[in-house]
Amino acid sequence: EIPFVTHERLNYIVAKLYKNNVYDKTVLNFDKLTKFLEQKYNVKFEYDLLEDENYLGKIEFNPLVIKISNNARVDKNRWRFTLAHEIGHLILHSPLLKERLKEKNDNESTLALKYSSSNKNSERLEIQANLFASYLLLPENILLPVMNEIFTEYRIHRKYLYLDSQPVNQLQVFEILSRLSVLFEASIESIKIRLMKLNLLIDKTDYRIGTLIREYLK
Repeated sequence: EIPFVTHERLNYIVAKLYKNNVYDKTVLNFDKLTKFLEQKYNVKFEYDLLEDENYLGKIEFNPLVIKISNNARVDKNRWRFTLAHEIGHLILHSPLLKERLKEKNDNESTLALKYSSSNKNSERLEIQANLFASYLLLPENILLPVMNEIFTEYRIHRKYLYLDSQPVNQLQVFEILSRLSVLFEASIESIKIRLMKLNLLIDKTDYRIGTLIREYLK
């Protein structure tokens, strides 16, 4: 059974990684991060692989290797999220999975933040890796000061964004999400889930993500 992981635990792991100088201002530097992880976990990273298998990213356990397919290059943010997801499996799950699996493959389905499965262990495994990826790409100690600046600029005195069916709210929220996407080199969906967990975004249009936050990040 896949153990439960808390919001505090994810923040703790990302904060420890942050101390190893793996961010360039707001952007996670994967070159720096992977060099650190290679030493800490004795893992290798291989990119832009052209294989017959239908996957975007995978982790192999014997020997320990993270592979990113050339298919993930279709979008920069997709590539970065895929690698962050596999690093999530490495840090959160490899001690458990290496005893049971030769490799763990990920595709568009398992990399979706709204991933669901009838197998609750499988669902928890993928959602944890996806949530970890969003935390890694958008660490709290960098994100919060940026949001404070945005709230001041947009004169949002309530200190949170509100997304519903009103065009004026939709325009404002997606304008800000787009700015954050460029600033952090992260997808809008991963930004949404980080802001929602931090109570910086109330989204009345997406019940699945709200449910995930309540179920998996207490």
